[in-house]
Amino acid sequence: MGRKSILMSGMVLLVAVSLPFVLSSCSDDEKYVRVPAPYTGSVSMGVAGEGTITTDKGNVLIPDESSVGHDLTDGERVFVNCSILDREDINTYRVRINKYYQLLAKDIVRASDTDDEELGDEPVQVKDAWFGGGYLNMRLGLEYNPSSNTSHLVNVVYDDVKSTADTIFLTLRHNAFADTVRTRMGTATASFNMEEVTEGKNEKVYVKLKWQWYTHRGTVATWEDGGYYRTSSENNEETENSDDDGNNVSCLLYTSPSP
Repeated sequence: MGRKSILMSGMVLLVAVSLPFVLSSCSDDEKYVRVPAPYTGSVSMGVAGEGTITTDKGNVLIPDESSVGHDLTDGERVFVNCSILDREDINTYRVRINKYYQLLAKDIVRASDTDDEELGDEPVQVKDAWFGGGYLNMRLGLEYNPSSNTSHLVNVVYDDVKSTADTIFLTLRHNAFADTVRTRMGTATASFNMEEVTEGKNEKVYVKLKWQWYTHRGTVATWEDGGYYRTSSENNEETENSDDDGNNVSCLLYTSPSP
């Protein structure tokens, strides 16, 4: 495959962990999201609305009565494992949903409007990253203590001083709070809305992402990656897989530690 990408294929969007952990949002009013491991298979990401799911590629999925039970919440961003039962038109499919997960979907926060201490500075691993549906989507690896039931806070922070019309600087931050004895690795997928930080930018912008994670020596270092994002929505519909192995997701970022 050549250069190792942090986005390998859609079939590893979520991976098994011994115990699911909890990612929290900034607001106490928002829901905690538990992310167990799904079966591999045909998967899509999208937004629920009026009893259907509109995928990041713009297709509409209509769940069949045989689907697993779940009340679709309008505006909820979801990850679904499904089987296509029938094609009603060029962009509409009747499907049986085999697995259904609510994804953590958040706005990107501005550095100038945020309490830096609350954001935390614990290591967080970016396993995969890709653009789709107007979001920066990431599969994250975090250390946690399975017996503590502590909610972790994860945010993407926009540098509103350094960013320009053609370059956006983002930092992934992790606050583990009281979860200080972290003995397990957990994995979860989160989506961060690009709309506000791309407002007024050029049609094509370079997005530079950095985060803190371990080197092969076990020391914490700053890692950096980057990829181009087109601000027009039709150019960012990249997250839907087209086959059972999920091999149709575009690579956008490549992993490399910064000097």
